[in-house]
Amino acid sequence: MNSRSYGLCQEYDYGDALHWLQAFFLGYWYQLLLPLLDTTQLATQEAFGSWAWGDIHCLNMFRKLVHTRLHQRKQSRRVYMLYRFEVMKLVGYLFGGAEISQVETLKFGAIGILGKLPVLYTSLVGCRPGNFGMFSLLDIDPSCIPSGTNGVVSPGNAGNAIKCTQNDSITDATRLGLTLLEDVGVAKLQGSSMNDFTIHIEPDLDYDSQTCLITYRHRGRIVHRLNPRQVDLVLAGPIFNEGQDPDLAPERSDNSPPYLKPTSCRLTSLSAFEGGKSVEPEERLVETTADCSGYIFDPVITNVSGAVNAMVCLACIFQGWKYREGLVIVSSQEEFRKAMARSMKIVLVKSEASLCEGTLSLPQASKR
Repeated sequence: MNSRSYGLCQEYDYGDALHWLQAFFLGYWYQLLLPLLDTTQLATQEAFGSWAWGDIHCLNMFRKLVHTRLHQRKQSRRVYMLYRFEVMKLVGYLFGGAEISQVETLKFGAIGILGKLPVLYTSLVGCRPGNFGMFSLLDIDPSCIPSGTNGVVSPGNAGNAIKCTQNDSITDATRLGLTLLEDVGVAKLQGSSMNDFTIHIEPDLDYDSQTCLITYRHRGRIVHRLNPRQVDLVLAGPIFNEGQDPDLAPERSDNSPPYLKPTSCRLTSLSAFEGGKSVEPEERLVETTADCSGYIFDPVITNVSGAVNAMVCLACIFQGWKYREGLVIVSSQEEFRKAMARSMKIVLVKSEASLCEGTLSLPQASKR
């Protein structure tokens, strides 16, 4: 079946050749898409395909999808480029039980499709670096997920976090006062238990009630609402990926006073971020000598050990900050020391297994 052909004719009798073609292409696409599925939320490991045996429309859909993509050459090899929403068309059709007429309405920017089984971006369910970029199959009532009349799930328009200083934040960290950096033990923080954020799918009533947002809550209180695609962008960014030079110093203008190495910090609980507040250390200009001055601040240290949802949410809240002057995630005392030497303002302390483990909560949709 050539991708430049005009498709198969419904009236023509292809005989057994049609069955051989269908078995070949179905096996190809099923084998290709299986690694992209997150089925941890399914009580029964089963899926639904909308194709029938000897289904010409099934083969024509494969042909049309490949034919619409441009062929690009890269290093003398021909590469077929498929957008993520086009891959989701195949996942919804082959695994979610979505009809062809339904998947054809799925456009760029969509984050899910509701067939017999809902197919959603993993960021809507509980995304972490271990399952980033995958599609989640759910066996829940799809009516609780905001969508258009065609069952396509689209993202809403989330607002930005509110920047505030420690003194403006509702947190017990201000009552605890400052903590000397030499008294901060990463291993001790990793040994304490944390109440992770929970994830909820809610309609965006301020923009379009048929679109949805991810709402992170801490002990029932709203922390922040996010566009699911924003979570994907953060997970694909430098915060969660290797290759960063840990010894880089923070960037400042040549005419700006330098950062001074902090001597104290504030241990901040996760409740400090309730209400979408991005707790920002307040910089102070101090005179070190008669001819020299510099900026100093008290870094915010937050323990997210075992709290994968909280770690991802906070990374999204501080997304707009420059990486070298913003947020860093550490898992050892040595990494913490280097972060302080680089004058990092927000430090999240995670356990060694935080990026690959963690309990994913089912989406708790609410309609208000």
